[in-house]
Amino acid sequence: MSQTIQGMSPREFVAALLRDVVLGGVEDVEQAVSTYFAPGYEQYVDGNTLDHTEFARHVHAVREILDRGEVEVREALFDGTTLADIHTVRARKTDGSHVELEVHMFAEIDHDGRVRRVRELTRLVTGDQADHSLGHVR
Repeated sequence: MSQTIQGMSPREFVAALLRDVVLGGVEDVEQAVSTYFAPGYEQYVDGNTLDHTEFARHVHAVREILDRGEVEVREALFDGTTLADIHTVRARKTDGSHVELEVHMFAEIDHDGRVRRVRELTRLVTGDQADHSLGHVR
């Protein structure tokens, strides 16, 4: 029997989270963040640390930079508490340029299905060198 998160497969959960939170599928940032992330959320990305409040600021900033995008979840595994995933984000920025990031993520999932902690590394596939900071911009 496979493990689910909020009633979704690990792959579906990652895709929904990124679509709703980062790409603006849920318009209200605070609602999107509270649906998927626990109140004490911490994120460690590319050597930068974001708490729950900083993460919400990060989401606002990313949404201002990106015009539209898509996510490809390449791998996703969940053992009941830890979610491991590799995904690619391809997006068009508001200035018309394009960016592609590959993300390797490990996430701790709370008993209620929300993300408590993330450790991730991003790799800029295409885009300006400054786009590498999209993983932690605020």
